[in-house]
Amino acid sequence: MDSELHADGLGAFRKARDRLRAEYAGGGLSPQKKAVFSAATLSRLLKPESEYDSSQFSLSIRERLIWSLSDDAGPSVYGGIEELMGQSPISRQIIKENFQGDYRIFRYTKASPHTPDPDSQDGVVSPMMQQRRLLELEFVEERLCIFFDDMKEPAFHYWGREWQEEDPEIAGAVFYSLGKLYLTGAARDTMSMGIISVTRTTEPMQGFWTSTFHKGVRAPFSARILLVHEGNETLLAALRDSAKGPELFLNITDGGYAYYMTMS
Repeated sequence: MDSELHADGLGAFRKARDRLRAEYAGGGLSPQKKAVFSAATLSRLLKPESEYDSSQFSLSIRERLIWSLSDDAGPSVYGGIEELMGQSPISRQIIKENFQGDYRIFRYTKASPHTPDPDSQDGVVSPMMQQRRLLELEFVEERLCIFFDDMKEPAFHYWGREWQEEDPEIAGAVFYSLGKLYLTGAARDTMSMGIISVTRTTEPMQGFWTSTFHKGVRAPFSARILLVHEGNETLLAALRDSAKGPELFLNITDGGYAYYMTMS
């Protein structure tokens, strides 16, 4: 297909868009395929030529789509990372046997406008809660699903606080090495990465999530996270308690340091 690109780049790109539309109509795109492009670009690629002509796309997008559909692309967009990390069949088996499932992520993030302050009800505010309030942060619950996709690749889907929506905000790949899970994904023209110290799904697992905001100045941030399997109903209920959840999170994660950082 590379020869097609050089001989007739626009014609090859149109054929690639036809293949992409056919794949989408046949049952949807894999998380890895979605991660190649932002949601906005993917939406334009799937439109018919009459609505969005192929000539309007940049050369880099044309080449990226053709590459992603070629045999040279390999089974996964993240295959190069996997090779550099030296992920083995044993690592994949560890993910498959121990860490597949639906999880909830708890973390601090920048507060939305007019977010109620739970501390104002108590009268007594701990030093950590004073710091959180000064930074204008709020405690949120998000969703993460780890699974093996149709190509038998370890993958994840991530939803923000509005996780009832069907389509994930971020899709990507999962790697395991030396007691850590690495989650690498892309969406909305940004990269995201999670590093989580893992034990077993019956216990909470903590780590960090690093990405950029998808609104405003797109400032980068890093947040300490707590990953809890959906089956751990007792801990989930405690963390969802607006009066006790934030302190419990800080106690479990030893959150007296670096639980949220951002740069403008």
